[in-house]
Amino acid sequence: MKTTNVSQTTNAEIYRLVKQLELRLDEIQANSLPWLDAADVCRKLKISKRSLDRYRMSGALPYSKIKRKIFYSVTDILHCLEDNRERKERML
Repeated sequence: MKTTNVSQTTNAEIYRLVKQLELRLDEIQANSLPWLDAADVCRKLKISKRSLDRYRMSGALPYSKIKRKIFYSVTDILHCLEDNRERKERML
């Protein structure tokens, strides 16, 4: 078996890079909104599973699929709600 001697300088460099990576991952997680499954979306929007399926199949609500489970981005849900918000004109 061959052993390799890693210098303290190399160890310090590896440690510094790992710390930078941890900080970057924490930053990304803090700035990103979570993904919700269908049950969570239905519960939060107070809609039926069938309504959610219709929105998805019509292309109104983007989704991601992992194996047979469907996930919705909170950002996409918020954009969909904003795009379809009815605006009433005020009469003065």
